[in-house]
Amino acid sequence: MNFLLHFLNSCVARLFEILPRSGRQAIFERAIKRGSIHVGYDSLSRLAENLNVVALSVKGEYGVIQNSVSDRVISRYYAEHGRWAVQTNNTLKDFFAATGGTYIDVGANVGLTTIPVASDPRVSCLALEPEPGNFSYLAANIAANCAHGNVVAKRIAAFERADTLRFEIAHTNFGDHRIRLRDSAGRMNEEARTIIDVEALPLDQLVDTKRVPIAVKIDTQGAEPFVVKGARKTLAAAGLLILEFWPYGMVRMGGDPDEVVRCFEQDFATLSLVDGENHMPSPPAPCRVVVDTLRQMVKEQAGNHAFYVDCIARKA
Repeated sequence: MNFLLHFLNSCVARLFEILPRSGRQAIFERAIKRGSIHVGYDSLSRLAENLNVVALSVKGEYGVIQNSVSDRVISRYYAEHGRWAVQTNNTLKDFFAATGGTYIDVGANVGLTTIPVASDPRVSCLALEPEPGNFSYLAANIAANCAHGNVVAKRIAAFERADTLRFEIAHTNFGDHRIRLRDSAGRMNEEARTIIDVEALPLDQLVDTKRVPIAVKIDTQGAEPFVVKGARKTLAAAGLLILEFWPYGMVRMGGDPDEVVRCFEQDFATLSLVDGENHMPSPPAPCRVVVDTLRQMVKEQAGNHAFYVDCIARKA
């Protein structure tokens, strides 16, 4: 199959080369029309890379967002839809609607789950992003789109202890960079990723739990058990926790998914599960009921890199 695809790609490339300029232009214009926006954005990204462009800016509901030209997941989605993580952002904004409070975004990427929440000046935001490139765009996007001066961004990874960690860099999905604690092959060819070093601290050393209510979002591509272990004081004080539960990522990293499950049991009253941002959450149910479902997911889905659920945990 790979040979056939390579052959077809070569034939198409050769045909494109021999077409007159008007023919090539017609194909390109068709590719960037709305019906082929996936192809259009990928083509734009590759063309920009070839022209030594390093960043693209995309206008949407949260403002003009700058990101690496090589990211073909987050920026493309924002270009297509003008929004990102709508359900997560709306849940957070609803949580703070009455009084404001403190928001901790662990795995803030370029700011698309920080900037919408920071539009409320009563919310103090802490955005953590360890990868240098992502962090530079996060800082730029906060400066451009957060008018209230209520966001502090730190280039740090949340972890169970203070440490310098190896960190693997994804090639085209810049929301999938991950802490690497052990060398192992992966279903997504992770072993071939470039490795850098990042600084890490426990979340409890970074957060002032005095200003309540507190909401925490943790999306760290499998590092969640380690983040939770270093954040027990913070999570005990939090009224809302939104966390990505990805059995494959947690197990591959060497973490214990039950560290997360026990946190839900001990620190929160109700739990909803969401099968991705485009689905409605399940009705809130007592944590003691839902955690059995999470434990079963770990048993059944630890080898499935495509499976994850978002968890919404509340004190009441």
